Amino acid sequence: MKKISIVSSASIVLSLLLLAGCNGMLSTPIGDLVKSPRKYDGKHLKISGTVTEKNSFLVAKYFVLKDKTGEIRVLTTRVLPNVDDKVEVRGRLEEAFSLGDFSTLVFIEDPKEE
Repeated sequence: MKKISIVSSASIVLSLLLLAGCNGMLSTPIGDLVKSPRKYDGKHLKISGTVTEKNSFLVAKYFVLKDKTGEIRVLTTRVLPNVDDKVEVRGRLEEAFSLGDFSTLVFIEDPKEE
């Protein structure tokens, strides 16, 4: 009986450690970022979804990434993905513009992920 409880306890501990280590591998829902941006401020995150739009200006390139919870603009320095591509992006959330109750959020892709 003691042998079984030791094995069970070890299995539970190992499972918890694996789940904690996999946290960085899970995508954060885009809707969560939009609803509670301060909660994610300064944190390294991964988001994933489908590219719905892409734009390139003189000094900035971005694409819009959409998942089932929302959408966000992703600033990047890499080659822009195609519309309808499914992509994963690692980076950080930033407030690009704020005026009163209105604010625009952007997700800035980590350059090392290129």
